[in-house]
Amino acid sequence: SSYGVNSACVAHYLKTSPNNVWKCMFAQYTVPFIQTDLFVIQALYDSWQLSNILGLNCIVWDQGPKGCNQAELKAFNDYGEEMWGVLNEGVMKREGWGSFVDGCVRHCQTLDNGAPKLDWTTVKVGGKVMYEAFADWFYGRG
Repeated sequence: SSYGVNSACVAHYLKTSPNNVWKCMFAQYTVPFIQTDLFVIQALYDSWQLSNILGLNCIVWDQGPKGCNQAELKAFNDYGEEMWGVLNEGVMKREGWGSFVDGCVRHCQTLDNGAPKLDWTTVKVGGKVMYEAFADWFYGRG
């Protein structure tokens, strides 16, 4: 059983690299196995990962980097560039898929996440808020 992760991904890693089945828990590894159209909503800078994985406690969710030293700023920028690369290669180039990717620092894009200024009706990318971008994709409006 794959316990909620993509079974094709699990089968692939069991066959080719059994010690790497854990990768199927992460989007960049399971995306190639998704067979249906998908709309991805993602911030370039995940506030939880920045503080809990990278240890960047100088990042403020509604203000970005505040008081970071040069090494922390580099880690912050490198994280954003890597996220952009993963999204660009795995999501944005897929036929039939859509996305809304913003440069905000946050963890949950469709909830207020303690950040009522950053819900799906306020942040704009390309002149559209999140729900407009999703609706345009869903209804095939480009």
